[in-house]
Amino acid sequence: MGLSIGHERGESRRVFVEAEASLGTYPGLVSADAIRPLRFSLGGPERDRTVRDDAKGSVGARSLDTEGVWRVPWSMAGYIYPAAAAGSMAAHGFHDVLLAAFGKYTTYASYDKYEPESDQTAITTLSILQAMAEGTIDVDYLDKIWSSDQLFGAWIDSFTLTVGGGRKAIWEVSGGAVAHAQAKRSDTAQAGSVSTVVLSGNVDSRAYDRHATYSPRVKYVHTTPTHLDNTGAGYPVISAVDAANSITISGGPIACGGAGGQIMPWCPSESVPATNPLVGISGSLALDAVADMPITQMVFRVERTHEPETDQAFTEYVPDLFAGAERTISLELQCRSRHDLRKYQGTKKRFTSMAVAVDIGDTAARYAEVNAGQMELEVTGGVDVPERGQGTVNFRGRCLESAGDDEVDFRMY
Repeated sequence: MGLSIGHERGESRRVFVEAEASLGTYPGLVSADAIRPLRFSLGGPERDRTVRDDAKGSVGARSLDTEGVWRVPWSMAGYIYPAAAAGSMAAHGFHDVLLAAFGKYTTYASYDKYEPESDQTAITTLSILQAMAEGTIDVDYLDKIWSSDQLFGAWIDSFTLTVGGGRKAIWEVSGGAVAHAQAKRSDTAQAGSVSTVVLSGNVDSRAYDRHATYSPRVKYVHTTPTHLDNTGAGYPVISAVDAANSITISGGPIACGGAGGQIMPWCPSESVPATNPLVGISGSLALDAVADMPITQMVFRVERTHEPETDQAFTEYVPDLFAGAERTISLELQCRSRHDLRKYQGTKKRFTSMAVAVDIGDTAARYAEVNAGQMELEVTGGVDVPERGQGTVNFRGRCLESAGDDEVDFRMY
């Protein structure tokens, strides 16, 4: 927050994630969909603007043409918040992230299990909302929202879980999305019961990036009434007219109170996590029945690049999505260079598989578990011995399937 003009800061952010029933269909975000990421990066939206290259008697660029569909790359990282009770979904929006990353989810009495899925119809996409508030966030932050970004049809190409050095376990995902919509807080002196609101002040209708299908949601704030938010759902902005400096919403009309009103990006209230993030001081890793591996770092990856339809004519948004033709699930390990572990340098050359089991957190309470029945060490990595101090042995393994879609499972206890 600057002294003269507000700036967006990470500590003033709220993020919500929810699985969609179908590609790009807004599911209706609520408090329980809150997720507190360490980082959320939006790389788009992007679209090709190509130089018109017909003969025009000069070599300069005279005009640009719009081509291709919209592209919205994004990434997010955060801590693992376990469920408050055994057999419950992973806490704080992490369940939907895991479902989109793996594809299959099964609940049991004492744990939830996430597994890879090959079925093309089993792709889970997400709706993601990021709301930025003015200054620090306190109990009335819902009336301090400055801007919002909303992603529709967001998919995950890569999921990474990193544990090491006794620090908190951190997950990171990246992928793309079908569409992005934006909203910004604006002043309005509009009076009366209307669905089209004329804006005033230094923010105009250009701050509302929307499409008939993919719309940001707003609410109306005034001294009287305090606020109107379409019964907790927000009003979708269905059009923005620059010449009139106005926006039109659905779900209205809004009973505007005249001078002093504000159109504000909508977001739900946030539910605070009831559990603490998992920390790498508790847990274990067993490789090939060696249960006391002196791990300094573990990196677990699930990668399956999706294939959005980007070459279809007569559309500006991705119309459909296919799962990638190949899935890669891998595990990278860095261990202390203990004498008995040097045998695995030879194992790599024999191309044999082994089982791996990783527990993250206190197994007497809430924790996470990674199980891979067949991991084959790749012929890469080696031994790193510094001039002084302890050496390390580095391994990288590819998790293989046995009967189909069983390379690995991720469990939340």
